Amino acid sequence: MITDILIDKLDKFDFRNMDFDTMLDRRDLPIFDDEWIRVYHEVELLKRKSNVYIDGNNDSDNIRKQTFLKTFKLTQDDEIAAYISDDFGLIYDSEMLGYHDEWLDRLINCYHSFQFPSGEL
Repeated sequence: MITDILIDKLDKFDFRNMDFDTMLDRRDLPIFDDEWIRVYHEVELLKRKSNVYIDGNNDSDNIRKQTFLKTFKLTQDDEIAAYISDDFGLIYDSEMLGYHDEWLDRLINCYHSFQFPSGEL
């Protein structure tokens, strides 16, 4: 799973040199936020139509929780941990559903490159 690889990569992020406030501000820009919301809605629509998430499949929630706890331990910042957790949940859900999107691929590539995605990807 992509998310398993990305969770392992979190240990190699250099969070010490990141300006969290600036990064979070850049995620709120329409160029990022509009795309994230678009992909999220498309994935949620597929989830409602899919049998993958029937019978209380909690794997997505587990990925989000695991990611949040690991990121918080590394950053001591709950907001950064929540954003990364949401990203990893979206990535996991998209993979489970076979959903592909160019913007989402760029988001994933940011994490593969040890970059916190924000602004224009």
